[in-house]
Amino acid sequence: MGPSPKDAQRYSTRNPRREVTFEYILLRGFNDSLADAQDLVRYVSAVPRGRAYVSNFHSRRPAMASCV
Repeated sequence: MGPSPKDAQRYSTRNPRREVTFEYILLRGFNDSLADAQDLVRYVSAVPRGRAYVSNFHSRRPAMASCV
């Protein structure tokens, strides 16, 4: 996993005019539940000026179709 919320918080404190953006990719059956969404909100809310960019995973490969 990447930086912790504390790392992002330190960054946003040192750079107060910058937003901290988290990219969150949804994978069906892996991280797309309501509980996962609530965890994401808690994670991003812990960071001043934190934002989340959420997108679905799309694959053109048939082997990955179960993730869509």
